[in-house]
Amino acid sequence: MTIATSVVALAALCGGLTIGACAAAATSPPPPAAQPGTKTAAETLVTLPLGESITPPKSSTTLTFTEVGDDSRCPTNVTCVWAGDAAVTLRVQPATGAAEVVILHTGLANAQSAIAAGLRLRLERLEPRPTFGKTLDRSAYVATIAITSSATAH
Repeated sequence: MTIATSVVALAALCGGLTIGACAAAATSPPPPAAQPGTKTAAETLVTLPLGESITPPKSSTTLTFTEVGDDSRCPTNVTCVWAGDAAVTLRVQPATGAAEVVILHTGLANAQSAIAAGLRLRLERLEPRPTFGKTLDRSAYVATIAITSSATAH
């Protein structure tokens, strides 16, 4: 076998493996994404406008979306080096006992979730995103929060 024949054989083998891998990936559909306000087995997604409160199903704890601070997220129609971050402040009031204040972040992976009043709260998204050249109406903020019992959360 010559070097040229070996290179062609190797290229054919690599191409076949690549096509096979793509074909295998194409046959596996992604799992369905949960929609705001829906539940998975152990998780409830809630959409909470700024200034409003909600008591999740099977809970006596009330969550209130009180503030968005430091919204430095990259504006739409702009290319940024860093995605930025926004801080969502929630007041978590159990049926009995003192309220807790929780701050969840959009861009800091280790600060997107917290546990308060027996619930694990994870910030899924914050809308609207800033738009370059436009003033953001801060009263339009809506946070989507995933809620699980901290006893069942991983």
